[in-house]
Amino acid sequence: MIKDVFASGFNNLIREGGRQFAVKYYLSTTGSIYDEAITLTQSGNTVWTSGILQCPDPNNAEDNLLLEQGKIAMNDLRIYLHGSLWLSQPTTGSVLQTKVGSGSPVESWFSLIPIGAQSEDVSNQAIYKRAFIRRLTNGSLIGE
Repeated sequence: MIKDVFASGFNNLIREGGRQFAVKYYLSTTGSIYDEAITLTQSGNTVWTSGILQCPDPNNAEDNLLLEQGKIAMNDLRIYLHGSLWLSQPTTGSVLQTKVGSGSPVESWFSLIPIGAQSEDVSNQAIYKRAFIRRLTNGSLIGE
């Protein structure tokens, strides 16, 4: 099937030029009406996967538009991960934040830029997801 060909091609790209990533999911809860502090609690285990990192390309029309709109910066990174991973808000009603660590052991932590992840689907199967990430200067999300 055609979707198997695309999935195999993506897996070959990861084997050739990919790196290890740790993906952590956090549920966000807000304090009482008097306390607006946000607390993040890790949801589930850390997921280890492989993917590809790239810098934004100002010659790419979509990247250029996001750069001009100020939604991403040149020091942000584009990440490609397996299509089965959650990189966007699921429809559970809970606020989910995602943190991505690069390397094994993790060298740097990143947060997903909230412009949404794009999924590349073939025959209703997500082959890969693309998102933009920003380095966490202190290694933690706010409220973690």
